[in-house]
Amino acid sequence: MEDDIVNQLIECLPPDESYGKQYNKLIKAFKECDVDCLKHFIKLGINLNSELFDGHSPLTLLIATTTSNMWQDIAKLFLENGASPNKRSPKGTTVLSLLVADGAPDLVSLALDKGAEIEAVGASGETAVISAVHYKKVPCLKVLLDRGANPNVLTKEGNTAVMWAASRSNGIGAPKCLAAVKLLLQYGADPSRCNNRGYTPLMNASLIRETESVRALLAAGAHTEAVDFRGETALFKAVYSNCVETVIILIKAGANVNARCKIERTPLMVNNSYSILNILLQNDSDTNAADVDGYTPLHHCAISNKPQFLRVLTLHGARINTRCNLGNTPLQIAIRSRSVDCVNYLLSKGANVSTKNDMDVTLFHELIIPWDFFQSVNVFSIVNTPSLVQEIQNYLAPVSDTNLEMVKELMTKGGDCDIPSVGGVSPLMLAALCGDLNLCRFLLSEGSADPHLVDEDGRSVLCYACRGGHSSIVRLLMQKDCVVNSADKNGNLAIFYAAQFSNMGIVDLLILDLAFYMCYTFKKQQNGPFES
Repeated sequence: MEDDIVNQLIECLPPDESYGKQYNKLIKAFKECDVDCLKHFIKLGINLNSELFDGHSPLTLLIATTTSNMWQDIAKLFLENGASPNKRSPKGTTVLSLLVADGAPDLVSLALDKGAEIEAVGASGETAVISAVHYKKVPCLKVLLDRGANPNVLTKEGNTAVMWAASRSNGIGAPKCLAAVKLLLQYGADPSRCNNRGYTPLMNASLIRETESVRALLAAGAHTEAVDFRGETALFKAVYSNCVETVIILIKAGANVNARCKIERTPLMVNNSYSILNILLQNDSDTNAADVDGYTPLHHCAISNKPQFLRVLTLHGARINTRCNLGNTPLQIAIRSRSVDCVNYLLSKGANVSTKNDMDVTLFHELIIPWDFFQSVNVFSIVNTPSLVQEIQNYLAPVSDTNLEMVKELMTKGGDCDIPSVGGVSPLMLAALCGDLNLCRFLLSEGSADPHLVDEDGRSVLCYACRGGHSSIVRLLMQKDCVVNSADKNGNLAIFYAAQFSNMGIVDLLILDLAFYMCYTFKKQQNGPFES
């Protein structure tokens, strides 16, 4: 490559000179940044603006590829002897941006003296100011701003230089980024200019926990209530980052603790920090605000199992039986989410255990098969393959003991475990389908669950047990005198559902009763009922 470079440089000399003997000398001078030698070739008339391979000029090639610590002397020599400061690298990067990236403020100033276009945009949409922020070259940034560079210049994404400075430290080079933020603001950068997604410098600084940048932006007049494309303010970003100091700074600057994003959530609803929780509540955050789904802060804490948050929220007036748009209370959401600690706390505070949501689902149904697993508890026809039965049983098996304890607790508080839900499905039916033997025993013995209930399609608890494939539960139900040969509305007996999924152990249990049933049915059809 070096041979090609030097050959092209030689070709740019006046045609009446012969440089064959000087070839090695020139290549060595360019490679090693030999100022005196290159001065000699410049005097011979070498063209410093010639186009080399891939579109480089001698100056851009020097800046982009040299490893010598003398390169700045050569760049200065080239600029002072007519090298254009407006040339670009093959990638479209301007000389000015190349000099900025290498941290050469004196050369930046010289290039500007020689006519460099201060607002020239590179192929990636960056000006020299953006490059200075990108590479954290604060001295170069000051030179550019002193020479009139636009502090509010935009990238393709609509980001200003101060946006970049406020969002690029992330703990690395933070002092330089802070210096860049302050410098840009000093030269008139707009602290509230948003990008194409609505983000402002204040939001970005809040998100990456740059508290000093937050202070600087607020001092320059940054708007605390500006919103991004999700309708979130800078306070949301500070809450997401769990930065207590930034939250305090923003609230003192007037940030609205009850601001609503597009889905109507408040900072309190998205908070994961106990310290921030107390700060928000001390500043009158609404504990009963509801989002677009009707979820209050209590609902959100119930999902993520934060009993200590629930305690503080209820102390500040949160209502424990508030229902969301689908009729779910925080207790029902806690049960659905298997947030055991939250369940226990809400029960200790008197949460309603007899509630049903708008889908007619009780807390007991929710415990056995969470409603959002199938978006229904009327699941018999949904669980229509052995693999689906196995999937739901495997999913619920690890929480079987927990479920049993919560059922006991609900019943202690007065809950009724035998109320049917949509489709006439009882909790016992679901427990039988899921293969939870201990829960079935408890519901039958302590909960007084009725083993003779049938759903709206005429399917008995035994039908559910046969589909679930657990012979021990089938035996338990038979001991409770469940009718073995009761046909559902489709004319199917319980044994049919066992055979359908090849649960042959259950078929063996029921086959004798089936034989008597078939014999009785045949006799009745032929001659009427048996005589005693």
